[in-house]
Amino acid sequence: MTTVATLAAEMSASFETRTRTNGDEFRCLKDGSPEWMTDVLFDAHDGMLPDDWRYRMVESAVDAIADSDGNEDESGEAADAFVPVYNRDRLEWLASNLTRAGYCDDAASEGLVADDAPILDRIAAGIYAEFQEVYSAVVEALRTQVENSDDDDDDSDND
Repeated sequence: MTTVATLAAEMSASFETRTRTNGDEFRCLKDGSPEWMTDVLFDAHDGMLPDDWRYRMVESAVDAIADSDGNEDESGEAADAFVPVYNRDRLEWLASNLTRAGYCDDAASEGLVADDAPILDRIAAGIYAEFQEVYSAVVEALRTQVENSDDDDDDSDND
């Protein structure tokens, strides 16, 4: 039987590291990965153009979901683990897309960080908030895929 965790494990195993012509490494799906994995990535990007941070968030999310023993709604620990420790990484995240400042503002308004928190703590809260969003999108996309695979199984049973 297909479950969210089994699909997450399958997707987790489909990521690889590649190198750009400038020498920068990045994570992506292997060539020939099933189309549903691309659909999950697309859903997790939620209108954002392809983005290395989002790809890493999706990969971390599917890793956590695969290890969740069926409790895929527990995203807090995975988000905590994803937030970079180093300030340079936090600043790179913020600078990578102009919309990311909004995550910091939203995190502050939702009480994820104190009103008087230093900027780097606010950025960490923004990363946490974005990861939570991505995690939720990945879970929903995987649930949809499970439903679709169950429908396909039902159709083949009726043949």
